[in-house]
Amino acid sequence: VNPRTVDAASLRRDHLPNILTKIIRATLKESKKMPSKNKVLVVGATGATGKHVVQMLLDKGQHVVAVARSEEKMRSLLVQKDYGDSLFVKEASISDLNPEDFKELTVGCDAIVSCLGHNLTFKGMYSDGYFVSSATKSLTEAMPENCRFILMGSDGVANPDGSDPLRPLSERCVLFLLRWLVPPHSDNEMAALYLHNHRGDFDWSVVRPTDLIDGDVSEYDIFDCAQGSLFGDGVATRANVADLMVRLILEEDTWNKYKHAMPILYDKKKAETETEKSEGVKKSN
Repeated sequence: VNPRTVDAASLRRDHLPNILTKIIRATLKESKKMPSKNKVLVVGATGATGKHVVQMLLDKGQHVVAVARSEEKMRSLLVQKDYGDSLFVKEASISDLNPEDFKELTVGCDAIVSCLGHNLTFKGMYSDGYFVSSATKSLTEAMPENCRFILMGSDGVANPDGSDPLRPLSERCVLFLLRWLVPPHSDNEMAALYLHNHRGDFDWSVVRPTDLIDGDVSEYDIFDCAQGSLFGDGVATRANVADLMVRLILEEDTWNKYKHAMPILYDKKKAETETEKSEGVKKSN
């Protein structure tokens, strides 16, 4: 074809589809980089881990509904700024909510994060009841279809599907005593079992941290089951636990990998031991 004989109409007809295709592809590519604004309900929001979840979600432009006994306390735990309609605080105790309250709170939610935990007091351990498993049941019954439920558990809770390796006899004895003498442990087990038994009804994930500590977000490892002993083999920074929970909401690859699973989180161990450090100093000298 002689380029000189090609008119403007034929140019538009021949090239417009390709131009539109490129524009659509570029738009889709950009949309993948920018997560949409999800509505996320966070219970246990003023806890040591929950406050990190709320802050991280707000920092990423998400809409957060936080359940807390005190709105003043909730906001005092966050970076002091005006979050506008991105943050709504429902002043309530989770144990005081009825089915209609749960329905109202979960309307339009894309994800629910439960960071509920028992206070380490006599009342918290023996008088508050099994509120973690109870709230798990109430929230999942009320939440809309296609909503994700993410629960903070513990590495002391075995995966009900039996995939965790058998622990040593000494550790099994300790867990047996905890199950019967310390209600919070059995409460967490009941919550995990409930989710496992309803894996065909809705989507969920249980994040199981090892020994919790305070600190900033750092590198961490995720495993399918516990690594090493129940007693002191590794730690998990609360901010890292929150980071994984937020990733489960915003990252499709992460969600697809750990959906209906119970990943265990450990802070990444330092590459050098104290001995290696001292040897490095000697070599440099």
